[in-house]
Order: sequence, then C-alpha cells, then structure tokens
Amino acid sequence: AVLTGLAVWKPVQFAPLTNLLGGYVWARYWHFLAMVVLVLLSLMFFATFNPVVRRLQARIARPWALAGVSAGLVVLTVLLLMLMLPPILRQGQNLITHSSQYLLQLNRLFEQYHLPFRVSSLTVNWSERLSAMGPQLLNVVMSVLSGITGMLTVVVLTIYLLIDGPRVGMGLMRLLP
Repeated sequence: AVLTGLAVWKPVQFAPLTNLLGGYVWARYWHFLAMVVLVLLSLMFFATFNPVVRRLQARIARPWALAGVSAGLVVLTVLLLMLMLPPILRQGQNLITHSSQYLLQLNRLFEQYHLPFRVSSLTVNWSERLSAMGPQLLNVVMSVLSGITGMLTVVVLTIYLLIDGPRVGMGLMRLLP
C-alpha cells in the first residue's frame, strides 16, 4: 500500500516505481485493491474482537475493555513481527546472496529443455554485484516499512471500529433502503 501510494501520489518523482506497477492507471488500481484489502481486514478484526469487547464490557467499563483489547492487539502484532522478521530477513539475504548461482542453474535448465531463453553474462555479473552490495538493505527496508504501515492501518481501523462500530453500523443501516 505504501509503494502504490507513493506511485499515485507523485508519479513523476517515483517514475520507476510507477512504471514497475504498470503505469499510473495500474498503480491506482493496485492502490485501490490494497486499500480494499486493508479495510476488509479491519472489518474482519472488528467482527472478531467486538464480541470480546462486549463480554469484557459486562465486567468493566467500555473504555477499559477497548484499552485491554487494543493492548492485546498491539502485543499480538509485536510478537508476530518478532517471530516472522528474522526468518524472512535470513531468506531474503540468502536469495540475494545466491542469486548468481540460481541464475546459472536456471540457464542450465533452459539449455537442458532446449528453451530459447538464455541468461546473459551481464545478468549474472549484475546479480553478483547486487549480492555484494549489502543484499537485503533496500528491499527489506521497503518490505518491512510496507508491512508495518499496513499492519498499523489495520490496527488503527480496527480500534476505530471497536470504539465507534455500533454507531457506524447504525449509520450504514440507515443508508440502506
């Protein structure tokens, strides 16, 4: 969502990114899709955690129930990140470090099956230079940033819906004929 947002927000300054996404129009479509997914995840979490808030609300005041569920969401997100990030970083580093070997294996596979595609020496040299430049730096930073902002967006929308969900639901019901 962050990358598509940058491509839509400043398509000239981020022209390579916009082109990578298929141009400005496709970047808008990808961004819309990313936002729909984030909103649907928030609605799913709202539907999941609202009964917990109501059950806690029977024992304690609603603000404290919301604070407890929100703190639980934050702790759960931090624990999930702590579990997922180290293996992902290791795998990304290994992929970039061994990319030249993978390209050579791919070239041998194409030769074995007589496919017309050949990996050029320029591509192999490029991949070797890439693996020597600090493999995971840019890709990992952007992936982590995108993941964190996506999770924060989902958490914020979920907390908002938990706080104001019944009123939002009633407002939406009034819009229906």
